[in-house]
Amino acid sequence: MNASAENRAGYSFEISSRENSHPGWHQELELVFVLRGRGTLWREDRTVPYSLHEADLFTVSGYEMHEIHMESGGLTLSLLLSSSFLSFYFPEAQQLAFACKSYAADAEEQKKYDILRADFAAAFQTFYQNEAHHAALHLRSKLILLLDDLIRYFSCPAPKAAPAFDKGRSHLRAAAGWIDQHYTEDITLKETADRVYLSESYLSRLFKRTLGLTFTEYLTQVRLDYAALLLRSGQRVTETASKAGFRSTNSFIQAFKQTYQKTPGQYKRELGERLKRELYTEPQGAENKFSVLSRYLQTPSASEQSKPAEVRDECAVSANLSMPLRTLRHSWRQLINVGYAYDLLNGSVQKQVRQVQAEIGFRYARVKGILDDDVLFYAAADGQEPVCHFAYADEAIDFLLSVGLTPFLELGAMPSQLAKNQFTVFKRQSILSTPKDMRQWTALLTVLLRHFQCRYGVRRVEQWIFTPCFNPFFYDVRADHLEEYFSFYRESYRAVRALLPHALLCGPGDLSFPEFLERCLAENCVPDCIAAHAFFTASPDETDAKQVQLLNSEETFPLAVTGDEDYLKHLLERIRKTLRKRGLADVPVMLDEWNSSFWQRDLCNDTCAKSASLFKNILENYDAYCAMGYWTVSDFMEELSPSQDLFHGGFGLFTRNGLAKSGYRALQLLCKAGEKLLARQEGCFITSSPGEVQVFLYNAAYYDLLYRFRHTAHLTLTKRYGVFNKRNPQCFQIGLNGLQPGRYLLRRYAVGRTGGSVFDAWVEMGAPERVTEEVRRFLESRSYPVLQMETVETGPSFPLQEVLQPYEIRLITLTLQE
Repeated sequence: MNASAENRAGYSFEISSRENSHPGWHQELELVFVLRGRGTLWREDRTVPYSLHEADLFTVSGYEMHEIHMESGGLTLSLLLSSSFLSFYFPEAQQLAFACKSYAADAEEQKKYDILRADFAAAFQTFYQNEAHHAALHLRSKLILLLDDLIRYFSCPAPKAAPAFDKGRSHLRAAAGWIDQHYTEDITLKETADRVYLSESYLSRLFKRTLGLTFTEYLTQVRLDYAALLLRSGQRVTETASKAGFRSTNSFIQAFKQTYQKTPGQYKRELGERLKRELYTEPQGAENKFSVLSRYLQTPSASEQSKPAEVRDECAVSANLSMPLRTLRHSWRQLINVGYAYDLLNGSVQKQVRQVQAEIGFRYARVKGILDDDVLFYAAADGQEPVCHFAYADEAIDFLLSVGLTPFLELGAMPSQLAKNQFTVFKRQSILSTPKDMRQWTALLTVLLRHFQCRYGVRRVEQWIFTPCFNPFFYDVRADHLEEYFSFYRESYRAVRALLPHALLCGPGDLSFPEFLERCLAENCVPDCIAAHAFFTASPDETDAKQVQLLNSEETFPLAVTGDEDYLKHLLERIRKTLRKRGLADVPVMLDEWNSSFWQRDLCNDTCAKSASLFKNILENYDAYCAMGYWTVSDFMEELSPSQDLFHGGFGLFTRNGLAKSGYRALQLLCKAGEKLLARQEGCFITSSPGEVQVFLYNAAYYDLLYRFRHTAHLTLTKRYGVFNKRNPQCFQIGLNGLQPGRYLLRRYAVGRTGGSVFDAWVEMGAPERVTEEVRRFLESRSYPVLQMETVETGPSFPLQEVLQPYEIRLITLTLQE
């Protein structure tokens, strides 16, 4: 549900750490549940501080001044109900108040609160799981039940406040409302007082008496809240100061340090370190932030558990062989990521790459880290000329060429002895830095490329693809300036272009992309192709606008998983729009790295949900990108410390011991696509080749709201499907027309939880911790798609009816028999 729909519906959920809180109010009735930790609540009179503990539940009335402060690590979950929602379902609610405050209740009274806690838990579960088409109706029913119990057990007549008190509160609301709308502007106490028709002295006293803050202190706190959100979304310090309404960067830094006990720059650097910890964290070991709330979820009855799943509305598709829509180029097979150069020296990785190339066949293989220290390429002793060693780099390239792959080299990762800083994103020592000395760097590139030309031939190397420097996907988390990065790109571009004038050079399509293109145009170094990373990431402000708000939260790094299920489509639209505005509409766009999430320990990577995701994203963006470089072939390629578990959620298409995951089986099936596109719509893609029709079907599910923010309440080592939005079986009614009458062989390939998923086979056999050779052979046999075959006689038309379970993919081929 998007934000506008939530606002119209009259309800929303918010998760907050409330560590840097300040007095405030809102129009909605707020129901607050303490998820974790301890805190303090001040009510409007601010005379008594109330202690809060885990599982406490209480209400805050609309327009009630209050402040909630949680100790470090604390977390609350709030449900806000608008006055329109309350009035619609219970008109008398405006005349009621709620004495809901579990922090003041005894053991006997807690029984009533447990009823409300169960209602609250059920409503939140329905909200984040986004169940089917009736999600909004289902959620409203949960909210109405909660409201009914709230009124039944905790309502009381609304007290009548003294006229002077009501008047003062009304004035303060008006002033706070004005500030909330204009805090990014240069507003003053006088201007605010004039807007709400009060004197400066009266408004100043009102703020101090009611909130315990001066007008300036309150305004500064509101600006700092917004500034912290901007910093977490990747904004630079200078931009943040301006956008948040501070007169100067220095005044912003001073105010920020006074509140957060650190400078904005330190705050951003700590976010970078938290990114590393986020990427290193294994989900199954992560703390369950919703464990306290989950205790109140009621177990479904036996009858509910046995209730059959509902089949969704039928999807009707028609295709005519005599009327193809277009010819297909199969551009997704142009590129595959094989990891880092050093990984290609590993026999296990080589074996998996050989299998991929023999069974699928890609054109280019993208290799990172050709200049990493583990390749032992560059050595410089003090006072001596640098020495280059080509042995490992040559061995990696030789292997790729031996299996028919053309190298695509990212040249930007820096040898440590040349790096200006030692910044790494992962435990792997692949350094993302500009060089200490640009001339030494370009000389190094020249030496490397001339060696390749001598060894492999000038014409052959001209056919390779190069990225002159690293992609800034992670680098901008640390760096505040585009200028340094652009200079690095420009000089690298010129060094490569001087030796390889006809080679394809790629440039980044990620952060600061419009500014980057402007500089490229100005300095004649526009890349031949735009190469974008796509890991379905979203900054908190983008994600909050669609789903749940994480106010002042330190619980998740800004790179949450987006709520946009069509992320690849919309990313391309944004890049294309930017290119068109600058007269570069003909520049091709590729995905040089992509995956459905950026977590290296996403346990869902091993499940058959991945195969459905691959079907959806490739088929719905078929030939839209000039290449789609899936990241990556093997779990043996590790950017983190190795996991003890075989099914640990690695990015690879294969496990470390060479078992093909369902994602690999999906790519094998996609290889069978024909030359002509006959029909396409969500869940269905139909192609043809001479004498055969291919029907691709999928029922893909997307991550639910909690899991997109890396909350792993419903994830274990063996139970991994509870973190997706709920899906029902999908029924497809397909009409194939224009067939040559005769006898056909019908093949039906399926990958799902009952076949074609090696992870599910492992769970079904008891999830053995030790995978022996006997177990490995058994699992390998179960990793293949389920195949059914039959011979059919047909005329010009042939009907198909297929029902797919959630996470299932299917390919039906109809082959004319001679």
